[in-house]
Amino acid sequence: MKRLSGLLFFSLFCFAALAQETIVTGKVTDARTGEAVPFANVFFKGTTIGVNTDFDGNYRIRTSQKADSITVTFIGYKPRTKKVKAGVTQIIHFQMEEDGYLLNEVVVKPGENPALKIMRQVLDHKSKNNPDQLLAYNCETFNRIEISVDNISEKMKNKKIFRSIRELMDSVIKLSGEDGKPLLPVFVSETVSDFYFANSPKRIKEYIRATHLSGVGIEDGSLVSQLLGSTFQQYNFYENWNRILDKDFVSPLANSGNMYYIYT
Repeated sequence: MKRLSGLLFFSLFCFAALAQETIVTGKVTDARTGEAVPFANVFFKGTTIGVNTDFDGNYRIRTSQKADSITVTFIGYKPRTKKVKAGVTQIIHFQMEEDGYLLNEVVVKPGENPALKIMRQVLDHKSKNNPDQLLAYNCETFNRIEISVDNISEKMKNKKIFRSIRELMDSVIKLSGEDGKPLLPVFVSETVSDFYFANSPKRIKEYIRATHLSGVGIEDGSLVSQLLGSTFQQYNFYENWNRILDKDFVSPLANSGNMYYIYT
């Protein structure tokens, strides 16, 4: 009999606790458009119990704690709070109003390209940062040279030197420039080396660690490939000119570089 009384008391206690639970369901929408507001924050005010609305703006939240109101917040909307009835199941919908911000006036005026200011600072420190002005330095270098040809005529394709790669020329072609002119890479050299430089007296040493060369009519490992692919091409952009394949080019860091380059 005592056991039956205990079970009856426990059942009545659970029923009473269940009866005290507050359950709220509803939907959160935009007051102006009527569209659902997904992922809005819904919580009982004064508690840590909260949920998020689903993709359709629906929510369901429950608590056995004392709660007298429910709040909805979301970025870009004004917070909304509504009263709830404790201990009952109820439906509460929210229509969220946009929260507008008044921004100060912004005036945009044309001015100097900010990249030019940076380039002037680079030029002011050219002598200080020029590696040729250092007493000595060493570095690991990776040198890659690629030579391509354009204006490939049918007559050129029939040349003996190109005949072995005729199929490649017809299938693997790079495009370059706005005119879409086809380019065919005919020579690629890659070298990894340790480079040493001393200024007084001026000495340069280079130790080749690895080299790879491929191209039309050139076999990797041949004497020609060793000669062409074994030297670090030392381009010093702190100088006004750089010589590439026996042709002088204006350096991007030349004193008058802004007359030849557009810095962005």
